[in-house]
Amino acid sequence: MLKHYLTLQQKQLDQLGQTMHAQQQTLRQEQQRQQQLEHYRDTLAQGLDLRNPLIRQNCDGMQQQLQILVNGQQQLIAQSHTELQQSQLEFRLHYSKVKGLERLQQTKEQQQLQRAERRQQNMLDDLSSHRFAHPHR
Repeated sequence: MLKHYLTLQQKQLDQLGQTMHAQQQTLRQEQQRQQQLEHYRDTLAQGLDLRNPLIRQNCDGMQQQLQILVNGQQQLIAQSHTELQQSQLEFRLHYSKVKGLERLQQTKEQQQLQRAERRQQNMLDDLSSHRFAHPHR
């Protein structure tokens, strides 16, 4: 019964680990997107003749739009980071639970082995005392 429960808990731990790994990848991707957006925003005006009012106005408008995207990306990163932290906490708690169950299972197996060894030793002692008490049988 304990072995079956332990197996289920280990599978759940594996799933939590996979979820956490996927969230880490998502967070890295979102951070890369933010860096790209910031790069576009910061380099937009390079090579443009900003003395022209129409070009400057268009450039300023694009920079504002990119800043809005950067702000949204920052919020998305914060949300992804929070979700990752929650998953990491859940993983650590579940990992501790699984390790405790594994230790409990090992203890149970050791106790069963010790009981079997004691039974075997008692049988050997009984046979030995029976032979000693009845040598010619």
